[in-house]
Amino acid sequence: MLRFPLMARHLAPLLVAGVLLANVAAWAEQALVFPGTGWTITPPDGFVMVDQPIRMLRNPAGALILVAQFPPSPFTDDGARAGDEMGSGNDRGRIEVIEHFDEPGRSGVYMEARLLERGALSLGMHLTTATSTVLANALVPDAAVAGTDMAALRRSLRSLQETAVSLQDRIDGFPLAVADPPGMRLVSVVGEASVLWTDGPADRAEDSATQRFLSLAVVKLPPDKAATTLGRGADFAIAQALRARYPGLRILDSSLESHAGGMHVVIRHIRRHETGAQVGGMVLVRVIGPYSVTLFGQYPVDDAATFGSFRTLFRDLALRPQP
Repeated sequence: MLRFPLMARHLAPLLVAGVLLANVAAWAEQALVFPGTGWTITPPDGFVMVDQPIRMLRNPAGALILVAQFPPSPFTDDGARAGDEMGSGNDRGRIEVIEHFDEPGRSGVYMEARLLERGALSLGMHLTTATSTVLANALVPDAAVAGTDMAALRRSLRSLQETAVSLQDRIDGFPLAVADPPGMRLVSVVGEASVLWTDGPADRAEDSATQRFLSLAVVKLPPDKAATTLGRGADFAIAQALRARYPGLRILDSSLESHAGGMHVVIRHIRRHETGAQVGGMVLVRVIGPYSVTLFGQYPVDDAATFGSFRTLFRDLALRPQP
C-alpha cells in the first residue's frame, strides 16, 4: 500500500467539491512560491492559479497541479513497482513509472499512475527534507492530454525547491483569522486549505492517543453556493462518512444546530486509535462567507473539557480582514 501524509489521506475525502474558476493571469515558465507553502514550483506555460475548491494550477485543457506541504514524512511504498495496482474504487490505478532518488539534503519518489476508473494520468512528486515534506500532484484527464505539454508538466514537478518561509508566514495566508489555541503549537499549514495544531511532541494524530489535535479545513464554494447554509440531513451524511472511514466508530452526538451565522453540524464520537487505545473525536462544519469550514478534533477519551473549548473556538471563527 502506498502511504501518504496524514492530511492528504484523511482530509481530502471530506472536502466539498467545487467548480474551478481560472480567473488569474497565466504565468510563463518561471518559478513561484505555491500559496500556503514554503516551496517553489515552475508551472508549465498556460497554467493559471484557481481557488476552488482549493488553490491549484490549471490549464485550459483541464490538467491540474496541486502542491501541499507537511511536516517531514518519508514516503513508504512497500516495494511498489511499475505494473502494480494501487488504490481502490474510483482511485484504482496502475503504476506506470516509479523512481526513487536520494539527493543532498532531500530524498523522494516520482510516480506516474494510470487511474483506471477516472480515465486520467496521475503524476506525483513526494520530496522530504530535514524540515518538511512536499507533495505535488498533477492530474491529466485523457481528454486534456492533447492540450497539455506533458514534457513541461514533468519538468514542473521536478522543479520543486524549498524556501525559507515560516509556518507563521504561511498561516497569514489562511482565509480565517485564528490564533493558536491555548497550550497548543502550530504543526502544519497545508496551502490555504487546512491548519493543524497539537499540544505534544508528536506531529501526527495517528501517532498519539494522548495528545490533543485540532485541524481546520476550508473549501471555497462556487459563487452560487456561497450564500447557502447546510441543509437538513448534513449531519447524518457526515456521520456516515466517518463510520465508513473508521469501522467501529461510535457516534455519541450528532446534530444540525441553528446559530446567528447559520447552521452548524456538530458530531462527537469515540473510535479506536491507530495505537489501539480509545480516543475522543469531533467534527464541526459551518459556512463562513464563501467558505465551507470543517473542524476536526481528537483528544484523550477521558478529556471532558476539550470538546467545549474547541467548539467555542469554532463558533468564534471569522474571515481574516482584507488589507
